[in-house]
Amino acid sequence: MMVNNVRLQLSYDRLLDGMGNSCECHAGAELRDVEQQINMSRLYGYDENRLNGLPVDYNTSFLSIPSPVFSKDPYSDFNHNSATSDRYISYYINASYIYKQRYGIIGQCPAG
Repeated sequence: MMVNNVRLQLSYDRLLDGMGNSCECHAGAELRDVEQQINMSRLYGYDENRLNGLPVDYNTSFLSIPSPVFSKDPYSDFNHNSATSDRYISYYINASYIYKQRYGIIGQCPAG
């Protein structure tokens, strides 16, 4: 799995006059990318020398369990490979106005 994140934030803060009035703004964004690869397989048998599975012999009859007779059972290799990707962007804006260091109006807008 591979994950990448990027964040950006801008801030603005200003005292508007000597009476305690101020304005503050923040804006930001985040980009995220998540990629995942899935590999699945099924093998029959075991090779002790290589420590891995053996290829399937489709031409030979094998003893079928629980039946004590030889039959051709359908064997198949199972190989499945897939990948997923999740990408998104989110952003926000916050702003506030403070009047005489006492009263304030605050607004925000989250999105994404």
